[in-house]
Amino acid sequence: FKYKPGLRSLNQLANERPLLLIVERDREFAETLARETKNWDLRTQIAPNAIAAKELIAEDCPDVVLLDLPAHDS
Repeated sequence: FKYKPGLRSLNQLANERPLLLIVERDREFAETLARETKNWDLRTQIAPNAIAAKELIAEDCPDVVLLDLPAHDS
């Protein structure tokens, strides 16, 4: 995995809504979160795991990543 930043024009940056990447195994929960983000005027992508998240990040770097980390101590 290697991030390759793309060049964006100022017009693209000004007109593009922020991108949120949700990394969550539970697809139903992730889709519920994604629906809620429409109220926040965000574009949303969902990845079920870190491998898929890395692929999405390589294509379009998100502004925010919401990552579900497992609590192994519980």
